[in-house]
Amino acid sequence: MTWNSEAGKSGLIKELMAKGFSARKAEKAVNAFFECIKAGLWRGEVVELPVGKLVLRIRNGQRPRVWQRSRNVQTGKIKFGIRRMPGPHKVVKLIPNLALDLFPLPTKAEQAAAAVKAAEDAEIAQLASELLGEPARQDIIASLQRCVDSQTKAPGALVRRLRDLKSRGRKYSNEWMLGADVRQLYWL
Repeated sequence: MTWNSEAGKSGLIKELMAKGFSARKAEKAVNAFFECIKAGLWRGEVVELPVGKLVLRIRNGQRPRVWQRSRNVQTGKIKFGIRRMPGPHKVVKLIPNLALDLFPLPTKAEQAAAAVKAAEDAEIAQLASELLGEPARQDIIASLQRCVDSQTKAPGALVRRLRDLKSRGRKYSNEWMLGADVRQLYWL
């Protein structure tokens, strides 16, 4: 068996070998798995997998045309022709599992960006709470972000402005006054 592929049987064999199976045992296990699926389908059973269900259906109609090479025995001349294979035939159909999440996992760069965004959001909530003297609600933080977005789309602008206001020792009695001061710090 060639083990150059990352998908299919060879990919599964590589996965099992990484888990500690020998090459021979991994190959036997994968072949046994596919034989069980094949036998179940031939018996007319529905084979359930995590990705969905495999069902064997009988289709009426013609099979695809097949190019066939033939040779005239008397003259030795070779000719090519199309051979149709009429009649019903069996087709394996996959009924997908609709509850399956098909979105790819985030990359390490996306995970790092999400972690930085979460840390920045936590710092914004903490700074706004300290400036207001009470816990900052999500609607207050959203209004502060709108104040910043009206002037610039620079990342981290809100956290820079809140840090500057805190370093000046300011305290605010309501979110509108805080929003007005955040809007005035347009250079940050």
